[in-house]
Amino acid sequence: MRRTFGAPLGGTTRGAHQESLLNELVEPIALKLRLGTDGANVLGYMYWSLIDNWELQENYRHQSQFGLFHIERDGDGNAITDSNGNPPLHRAITEGALAYQQVIEESRALDTDGKPLAQALDNAQETFGALSADGTQIVPPSRTHGRFWEDEGKVTLYLGYTKADDKLIGMIYRHDAGTWHRADLAFDAQGLLLRESFFDDSGAAQSRDIRASYDNGTFTLTGGRAVPGLGVTLGCVMETA
Repeated sequence: MRRTFGAPLGGTTRGAHQESLLNELVEPIALKLRLGTDGANVLGYMYWSLIDNWELQENYRHQSQFGLFHIERDGDGNAITDSNGNPPLHRAITEGALAYQQVIEESRALDTDGKPLAQALDNAQETFGALSADGTQIVPPSRTHGRFWEDEGKVTLYLGYTKADDKLIGMIYRHDAGTWHRADLAFDAQGLLLRESFFDDSGAAQSRDIRASYDNGTFTLTGGRAVPGLGVTLGCVMETA
C-alpha cells in the first residue's frame, strides 16, 4: 500500500478470545512501530473490541469473548440475577485492558503527542509478556504488572506501575453502579490521595479526590474501615458514591 499508492495506514485486530487477547493487542502495536520505522505513515491502531459482543458464528459463547472488558452472561454458568430476574452482566477488566492502558500512559509520558513508542511497548512487555520474534512462543513477563484490592463486593481497586514516569495508575470498579473508572495515586501536602476520573452521562470529564492511607497491605479510603489482607487479595475500603 505504501509503496504502490503512498496511502496512510490504519490498523485494527481480527478479534481474539481471552487466552490470546494480550498478545493480539501488544503485537499489532509493535508492528505499527516497525512500519513507522520503515517509512509508512501509520495513522493509528484500534483494538476490537471494547466489550464482549454478539458474534454471528459464536453468538455469546466463550470463543466470542474479544473484549477489553469481559461481560459475564448466563453462558458463563452465572446463576445470579437481579430483582427483575435478569443477569447482572458484570464487566470484568482483562489484562489486555491493563496492558493497553500502560502503553498509552507511558507513551504520553515519553512524548507530548502520545504516539506509541518502542520504550513504552518494551515496558509493557516486561510486565505483561510478549511473543517471541518468530511468533511461536509466549515470552513470560519479567516483573509483576500490578495488584488488585477488594472490599467485599463493594469496590475493586487495581493499581499498576508506569516505568516511564514512575507513577501508580489503575482502575476502580464500583459494584453498585457497575462502572470502571480511572484511578491515579498521588501525594499532596496532606498525604496520600486517590483521584478517580470518569465521564458523566453528558460526556463531560469529571473527577473526585479521595483521601487514602496504606498500612501493611491494606488501603483505607475516606469514610471507610480497614480490612486486613486475605491471601493475595488485599483489603480496600472506600466511601461509595
